[in-house]
Amino acid sequence: MRGFLFSVLAFGVMGCADTDSSVKVVNSIPTALITSHSDGSSMLEGDSVMFVGNASDDDNVAAELEALWQTGSDILCDWSAVGSGGTTSCDAVITVDMSVITLVVRDPRDAIGSVSVTIDIGATDAPTATISSPLSGASFYSDQSIDLEGVVDDTEDAQDTLTVSWQSDIDGALAADAAPDSTGTVLASTHLSEGEHFLTMTATDSSGKSGSDSVTINVGPANSPPVCALLAPEDGASGPEGDLVVFVGEVGDVDIPADSLAVSWSSDKDGELGASTPTSAGAVSFPYGGLSVDTHVISMTVADDIGVSCTDNVIYTVSTPPTVEISNPVDASVYTDLDLVRFSANVNDNEDFPTDLTLEWSSSLDGTLSTASSDSTGLTEFTRRDLSLGSHDITLTVTDTAGLFSASFVSFPGGEDEEAE
Repeated sequence: MRGFLFSVLAFGVMGCADTDSSVKVVNSIPTALITSHSDGSSMLEGDSVMFVGNASDDDNVAAELEALWQTGSDILCDWSAVGSGGTTSCDAVITVDMSVITLVVRDPRDAIGSVSVTIDIGATDAPTATISSPLSGASFYSDQSIDLEGVVDDTEDAQDTLTVSWQSDIDGALAADAAPDSTGTVLASTHLSEGEHFLTMTATDSSGKSGSDSVTINVGPANSPPVCALLAPEDGASGPEGDLVVFVGEVGDVDIPADSLAVSWSSDKDGELGASTPTSAGAVSFPYGGLSVDTHVISMTVADDIGVSCTDNVIYTVSTPPTVEISNPVDASVYTDLDLVRFSANVNDNEDFPTDLTLEWSSSLDGTLSTASSDSTGLTEFTRRDLSLGSHDITLTVTDTAGLFSASFVSFPGGEDEEAE
């Protein structure tokens, strides 16, 4: 920048011919006047201010004059022609060292006039910036969107007028939407390359002052999903209502320890069942006894630290056992040799049709007597004339398609041989 020495220049023209008379012409000094501000005007550091002044000269019209604005030795607005009517102006951003503003006016003969005003400048505070997320020391994946969150504030400027930027020492300026809201909250997101990043959030106010906060985070390679397998019970297994079923699985992840994985269990019929924690070796179990009577798809879902998951399923049926009631023979009935013995019973099941049930009539003496199915009403009946002599314990066992069974029993004493009588 350059300074100026202001002085009044007088120019004279003298005749020196062969006469002893002389003519002396004196140039007038231009007049400068600052009209927009007076001594002691107050403003804040960083304010954008227009200074306005007027220039005039007794010897020249306004269009022949030039004006310059400066503070100390620093030029704010360089020489330029004065406007119509002698008006001149200069836009400037106020800094703390602008205590004196000077308007300088120059005529075509380089005669200079000037005027100055002193201004009272209030210093402003730098904004504050605080990163709330991510936390220093946190770890992420290179294919993971990282949430950036912070809070900014300023003594003079509204929080939502501050300019916020994010910078990584590895990736440079981040293309993150970082405009704060009216509370100063900054929300953004970004992806970062692999490495240890020194991450900085900077807030800048209207005066150009800034404040920042930094954290160090680690970004690893792209995330690998967890692996999982539901090992027990076997697919298609079943059990009675109320039984405690122990579901067993195996999980793992190449990025994090197995016991850091989140395991949840659900049924397509009963909804969410609960959660369990794997061992460090990846073994996981989940005992549950509250499944409703139905055929369930049981799902084991395993999620890693960023929510990437895998799922394995098993079909498990909860059912009630069939019902059975023997109507013939009647308990303690007496039969003689070659008597026709009628066998009949009614069977039923809450889940299966009667014709889908498996039936077996057996005798403690003669073994299996019949395996014929019931009819559609659940009635099963047959006759036998060839039962062995002796006391019989008769059992009817009914098994449903889930493998659950019920049995009914009758006994009758052995009859006498009619020929022996």
